[in-house]
Amino acid sequence: MRSSILVVALLAAACATGSDPAMTMPDAAPTADAVRPPDGRPDASLRDAPTPDAPIPDAAIADARPDAPIPDARPPDAAIPDATPPDAAPPDGPCRVQLLGNADFEDTTGSGVDKIIDPWSTLTTKGEVPFFIDSSDELGAVDAFSKEGDYAARLGTADNVAHQLFQTVDVPAGTKRLELSGWFWVRSTEPPPAHDFMKIEVRDVQGTLIETLGTLTELDKGDDYVQRTFKGSNATHGGKARTLVFNVTTDISKPTDWFIDVLDLEAVICE
Repeated sequence: MRSSILVVALLAAACATGSDPAMTMPDAAPTADAVRPPDGRPDASLRDAPTPDAPIPDAAIADARPDAPIPDARPPDAAIPDATPPDAAPPDGPCRVQLLGNADFEDTTGSGVDKIIDPWSTLTTKGEVPFFIDSSDELGAVDAFSKEGDYAARLGTADNVAHQLFQTVDVPAGTKRLELSGWFWVRSTEPPPAHDFMKIEVRDVQGTLIETLGTLTELDKGDDYVQRTFKGSNATHGGKARTLVFNVTTDISKPTDWFIDVLDLEAVICE
């Protein structure tokens, strides 16, 4: 009897609110099929959405495969550095080459003006003809001596002369400059200023002056040999024939002697 009364009460309440009793059931939770799109596939936006804390893949880690190429640290157009210093010796030769023959005059034979002094040559254009290269006996006769050995060159010797001692050499290709060193003794009673000259010249085979390595006058006089070095600066000698010339002139009084021994003319290819 009570249940009948309860049903009647519920029906009366529903009628009072205008609701359908059959539609007052609570909503059921949505099923998986409720969120599925019409084509039956799961919603991609729900499936692929990353979680808030998901790490972004590292490209470097992705390339850490055993067969991944190693990146080149140089730019594509970077030049490969040259390990050879600019002034290094060429791989097939020295930095300096000695050019003179009979450089210490010890290959000289004979006596007086008839000596054989190859490969040296002489030229006299004014005044008396000297011996050019003197033996120890000839040097001793004028109270002079050589620096080493039995021979030395002697130029000048008299007033108002002009003569040359010279030798032609082949200069190696790539030569940057020429350098002459040797022992020189200037003996004179000539007072200053300079009147007597020995110019150390480099000429081509036609006789054209290319450069003057140095000049010695009576102002350089002394009592013994002095080692001197004359450095050229002309870079055009390489691969050509050049003539080293000791070019002497004296004035009309108080002659000057130039004694020369143990020479070394070098082609400087690299420093």
